[in-house]
Formats: sequence, C-alpha cells, structure tokens
Amino acid sequence: MLATGKILKLFNLAGEQAKKSEMEFRHGAVCTYSRKVISLGHNTYRSRYMNTTMCSMHAEVSALLRYTSKKGKGRKREEPEDLYCSC
Repeated sequence: MLATGKILKLFNLAGEQAKKSEMEFRHGAVCTYSRKVISLGHNTYRSRYMNTTMCSMHAEVSALLRYTSKKGKGRKREEPEDLYCSC
C-alpha cells in the first residue's frame, strides 16, 4: 500500500518530534483519530539518580501519556486509532 500525502505529513510530523529529543537515538510519535492529530511525543530521559540516567521513555509512550493527561475528567474523547513513529 502506498502512503498518501496525509500519511506522509504525519510521518514527517513524527520526525519533527524526534528532533526535540535530547537522547542519542531520537524517536518521535504522533497519535491520531481519523487522521487528525490528537497527541505528540518524543523519547526522553525518564529519571535520574546521582547525575546518572536510569531509564528512558519511548516516544509512543510519551504520546499516549500526553493524550491521557489531556483527556480530563468528564470529557469524552475518541481513543487513538493510529500511531505514527519516526526516527
């Protein structure tokens, strides 16, 4: 299946998110519903202890967490249908 222009734009947007990462290997993610962007994310350092990085958060997890934090109580929102990732 060939990618449409809209899908290519979503992958490009994921690539732009990857540029925001401070990690050596940069990844970005875009969550969509009906091809409408509902959340963005990139991989990040998750925690530090005594100036040492202990772990990282994947880009797709970051995008999904941002979506759930925006959801809010009492508001009904559509669940993500697609996840586009880029590195």
